[in-house]
Formats: sequence, C-alpha cells, structure tokens
Amino acid sequence: MISGGGVGALWQWLRYLSGWRKQRQHQGRVLTLIATTLATATLLSFLVFLADTWLHVTTSSTQISLLEPLHSPPPYSFDLKPACWETGGNGCSLNPAATNTFLMAANVSYEVLGNISSTARVSTFNSDNGDYAFVAIPPSQELAQRDYTALTFGMRTQCEAVSQKCGLWASAGSTTGFWCSAAFSGNLQASHSNWQMVHFVDPALTDINITQVKNPYYLGWAGLLTTLQGVIDDPEIVDPVHGGMAFVMACNATLYNIEYDYVNGTVVRFVAQMTNSTVVEAAIGPMANDFAQPYLQQYAESAVFSNTSAELADKLSLSYSKAALSFFAQTINAVPATRAQERTSVLVARIEVAPLYALVVADLLYVVAGIGLMIAPLKMSSADVRQLQSRLGITALVADRFETEHELRPVKEVEDLFEECKGLRSRRIGIVRSEEHGWSYAVTTPEPEKNDGSDMELSLISPTPLAENRDGSSFRWDGASQRG
Repeated sequence: MISGGGVGALWQWLRYLSGWRKQRQHQGRVLTLIATTLATATLLSFLVFLADTWLHVTTSSTQISLLEPLHSPPPYSFDLKPACWETGGNGCSLNPAATNTFLMAANVSYEVLGNISSTARVSTFNSDNGDYAFVAIPPSQELAQRDYTALTFGMRTQCEAVSQKCGLWASAGSTTGFWCSAAFSGNLQASHSNWQMVHFVDPALTDINITQVKNPYYLGWAGLLTTLQGVIDDPEIVDPVHGGMAFVMACNATLYNIEYDYVNGTVVRFVAQMTNSTVVEAAIGPMANDFAQPYLQQYAESAVFSNTSAELADKLSLSYSKAALSFFAQTINAVPATRAQERTSVLVARIEVAPLYALVVADLLYVVAGIGLMIAPLKMSSADVRQLQSRLGITALVADRFETEHELRPVKEVEDLFEECKGLRSRRIGIVRSEEHGWSYAVTTPEPEKNDGSDMELSLISPTPLAENRDGSSFRWDGASQRG
C-alpha cells in the first residue's frame, strides 16, 4: 500500500471499509496491519506538523543580557584624598589667604556643580526617609553596559519653614526683619542682607563654632527673593511691602558613607551610614564660606513656584545637598568599585513551554513508532522480505496472471518474472467480447514475422477458456485474425 499509493491508497481503503458495508470482503490480517501502520505514521506525522506549526507561531524574539564579571573592577567608587585624612577636612578643601579664602581645586567643584564633569556627578536617590544626594559616575556608553557595587559619599538635608517662629514680619517698606537667635537675625531689606545662610553646630542655631562641627550640622537660611508677590499662599511665606517674597528656614544636614548597587541604569540598593567628622569638615568649609550662594539663590528663584512652604523647603533642601557635594567633589578620588560585571545584550527566541513540550512528545512518539517498524523486519529474513515485496506489487501480479511460466525460483528484479527478459516471444493481452456481450481479457500468441517485412498476423488461439462469465459459463475468442 505504501509503495503503490501512500496516503491516497489509505484513504480509498478507509472509504471502502466505511462505504461497502455488508458487501465488504473480509480484510486479511496483513492488509489490516499495513493500513494500521500507515494510518499511525500519517497521524503521528500530522501531529508533528501541528506541534511544529504551533511552536513557530508562538515563538517571538526578545532581548536578554549576558553577564560577565569584571575581574579588575573599574574606578566607580570614591574616597577622600590621602591629604584630607592627614590634614583634616578643612585643610584639603580651603586655602585661606590674607585677603580671601580660595577653593583648593575650584575647577573640579564647578564642573561637578555645572554637571559637565567627566569624572563625577551628583545624583539623587528617593527613599522613604527622604531624598539623598550622592556622588556617582557620570553616564557614558561604557557605563550603560555595566552593573556594579560602589562606595561613595552622600548627604541628606531637611529644612522646615520657621518664619512665624522667628518673627518674620514686613512692618515697612524698608523693614522685613526676623530674629531666631542672637546669632541668626537681621533685616532682609538691608543692603547685602537679603540672603543669609549661617552654619551652626546645634539645632537651636546659637553656636557657630564650626571648627568643632559634628554630624549632623545645622544651618539657618533666610532670603528675600525678587519674585512676584502671592506666589505661595502660606503663613510661613511673607510678602514684603516693596514686593518680593521672604522666608526663614531651619535646616539640618547629615553626611553618609553610601554603598549602592547600580543595575541596568538604576540604583536597586542604597545603604547609608553616618560618616565621621573629617568628611563633614571637608564638606562644610566651602558652604560656610558662601561659595554656593549664587547657585542656591538662583535655584530658589525658580523653587518659589511651589504650592506650600513645605514643598519649597523640600526643594531648597535638595539643592543644598547637591551644592555641598559638588564643592566636596574636589576632596575625593575615584577608586575601584567593590565588584562589577559587563552586560551584553543579545536577541534570542522566546519559546513557549507548552508548544515546545508538545513538539518533543510528538517527535518521540514518531521515533517510537519508527523503532517498532525497524525491529519488525529485523526479525524476518531479509531475502524473504525482498522476494515477498517484489511479488506484492502490481507489476508482479500482471506477470503471474499473464505469463505462461510462473517463476517459483527467487529473482533479483521484478522484471525477471517476465518471459521477455529471457528472450522469449511475449504474448499479447487483449479485450474480447463475451457471448453475453460483456468484455474480458484474452491472451494471444504472436506468429513469426514474415520475410517480406509486412505486418504479422496475430492468431488469437486459446485451447482452454480464457475467462468466465459471472454466471460461471466460459467463452473464448473465436480465432479471428487481427492485424497487429
């Protein structure tokens, strides 16, 4: 069946089984076995096709990252310069002179403050405890493909509006005064006094001896901004008579040693522990000498567009932390990160589990069926199998019915079953009309060729009946000649 027609033959046989009903002949065991085998193979191949199609339809592309540890971590951490540990914080951040005080490395600080530095930048991290500012590595194409754990320094500043507590009042056009303590008071309308920031070592804002600064330290912050009046409708915000907006803040600033994990462009772990006094001294020196005043005043002019005094205080707090760490950047060096890894993005196929398992199971079932079909013929003689196969085809059936000598001996090829292959004259097969006006096959024997090369005459002779009618009566060709 497989050699003769494949799936088409199977389909015809199935139609025969289902369509002929009671007239159907009994099917031999071998034929049933062959048909069952073919049906099983067809079904399994169809299952493989469906599972493979399902797998391809549901497969999609996705991007993943391959991680490779860097055995020599790049310099993504920060530590104080050795000179700062030796001389103290102020000694490595400020250079006092007779007429003025200078920054030790002003170019480094202002590059970080302007966010144009190639070695450091001030980033922020939002946590439940508030907003932290910390020194980190500037973004780059190299950094975009790396994850790392680094150590650095950070700061968190908290401010609270205390205008009412300090008696801020615009009593006249020339007077917008306040008094928080003897060390922190004044008139914001006076010349060069519309911006005041004083650093203290105590929360009461009374002790300005910052040479013995501790962590955290404190500051009083008062300002009169040239902003339109009535921007913030809050009792802690005062509108002076001659325009503008005035406020008084009490703040505290805490410096931290930071350990953080940077993964795929995001800080995923952030651990802050309070740092020592040397770090605090290095950070407070430039701020106490008003190096950050122009930046803070400019930022405050835009921060006043807030809804409440609390929102304004939060914005000013973060701006102070960023400015303090920017000037602090001159006192630190980049050192190797704790650990780092390289990420390589690759495009891969995303395969659903269900269709994958379905295809594997279908393939395995097909393999099991194939192994079974392989074992079955191995149990038989290979010569017998070939001989049987050669005689089960249509060609061998024709030879058996229409040749005079039936080959009982083994043959190598199916053609060996025909007399023509032995050099004998081949008989002809014809269609003859029966006595009942039906038609049947008949066998003729050709006469020898004539010497003159004319067509030979074929005498249709048959000493025995060549066929039978359906009623059992026989008929023969009557011996008429036919030109061949």
